[in-house]
Amino acid sequence: MIDVFRLRRDLNPVQLELMEEILMRRDMTLDCYKLFRKNYSGVKSRVRRIEKKLLTIMQQVEPESFVPRWIQGEVSHIEKKYILIEKAIRQYKFAMKSFNDIVNAPGFIHFDPDQKYNGTIYALNNYLSSADRCIDEALGCIRITERYFKNITSAFEGHARLESLRKNAKPDPNEIPPSQELS
Repeated sequence: MIDVFRLRRDLNPVQLELMEEILMRRDMTLDCYKLFRKNYSGVKSRVRRIEKKLLTIMQQVEPESFVPRWIQGEVSHIEKKYILIEKAIRQYKFAMKSFNDIVNAPGFIHFDPDQKYNGTIYALNNYLSSADRCIDEALGCIRITERYFKNITSAFEGHARLESLRKNAKPDPNEIPPSQELS
């Protein structure tokens, strides 16, 4: 973690002016990460609710029924995205750790802000860009899961309508009962 107050105290005004922009960008990256984590935990909780609901449906219908198998497939597609999301989280953490290591290094306060291509500032911006890219990749995976959630919702609604029709269906008086059909 960065001690921003110490950093602001130790840097000279020219260095501080240059670092303020980087620190603002870092804060935006951290805020995006917090929002992403909130979305990701929401995805996981939705999957848990779907799995519970799926178990109740599977107890009501025959094992070869299409709807539960389709929903299971959609849930497995969502869970495959977990691997990509976890990888993006690890890469984000590595980038932010590297950023913090540079800022917390003892010689950091001696960087030259007048250099046209300052390696330290370039590295800090590079790590922030990497962290932002990781968040974008993870959010892209979450956006893809939304399509699967829509499919699952429509499957549950379709199953509920079908069950409602089955319960409310009245027997056709002209229909021959199965016991009286030709042998």
